[in-house]
Amino acid sequence: MIKHLLTLLLLINLAACNSVNPVWDTFKAATGLGEGKSAALTPGVEYLKVNVNGHQAMMALGYRTFPNPAGVSSNPTQVEQLVKNAKLYSADQYVHEFWYSGQKEMMELVDGRVVSVMGMTAEWRQTNSISPSWDSLGPSSIPTAWIRNRDLMPGYRYGFKDQILTKMIESPKASKDVPTGATWFEDSITSKDREGNSWSYKQVFARMGGKIIYSEQCIAEDLCLSMKYVGMISKQ
Repeated sequence: MIKHLLTLLLLINLAACNSVNPVWDTFKAATGLGEGKSAALTPGVEYLKVNVNGHQAMMALGYRTFPNPAGVSSNPTQVEQLVKNAKLYSADQYVHEFWYSGQKEMMELVDGRVVSVMGMTAEWRQTNSISPSWDSLGPSSIPTAWIRNRDLMPGYRYGFKDQILTKMIESPKASKDVPTGATWFEDSITSKDREGNSWSYKQVFARMGGKIIYSEQCIAEDLCLSMKYVGMISKQ
């Protein structure tokens, strides 16, 4: 079953399909997610708890793609080899996570950051940016400056730019969502809203064990969310 699921997801990935529906339908059949708001969490599946404008939802991990090992490409002629290795490979050297909600919303995360969104009131079709690695950010008060390029919907906007300053910060006040000992980071972002007006906001990330376990990020000026990594539901 797992091999067949990976094969289908790989073919969809290689074909660069623009619709999330084939992936969603396959994933729903495999996990039972999306059959109703009261659907139980499925053992063996990883979950992300998301709060959006006061409303809570659970998103399940559909799949991950991984950096290509030396000598392996994502060329379609390599399909059999990739499936044999039981991994889907990224077009870059980062791990990409694809999370799905029961309402067919999809978020793609790279190292805890949102890089694409589909199915929400605002969508990111593509992000062409290299953000600073968390390990490169020390306790120095000097932030790292970088630019995020996004393609947005609705009203297709190509090459939308955000000016970002990222730095490590002290732990905010105690939170039940984040264990003591996590390392915190902050983005200070200058962007523009749908009308082209300047808009500034902050994002925060909590990292522990090499993984972002909590974050507060904005998709649009009226669509901000918090995300807590729940992990895999244990099998009974």
